[in-house]
Amino acid sequence: MEKASWYVMMWLENDKSTYNMVLDQVEQSDNAFEFAEWLKRFVEDGNPLTEESSMYSDLLNYALSLVDYDEIAKSYWADYRE
Repeated sequence: MEKASWYVMMWLENDKSTYNMVLDQVEQSDNAFEFAEWLKRFVEDGNPLTEESSMYSDLLNYALSLVDYDEIAKSYWADYRE
């Protein structure tokens, strides 16, 4: 798993309320692709530097572009839906 994807997954699982929300969404999604799309929106909507233009926002946006949401979704799907 790409390191950026691993970090996102780690943070999703380290906060209990976030983890429960993610698991609820896994259950509500019809397939892993739909869940991956939700996951991407969830992570990107939480980006605190969206409105900024700086070296830090560029670095954060680059790191987020490396995240493989499909891989994360398939991992959750395999663990909780299959």
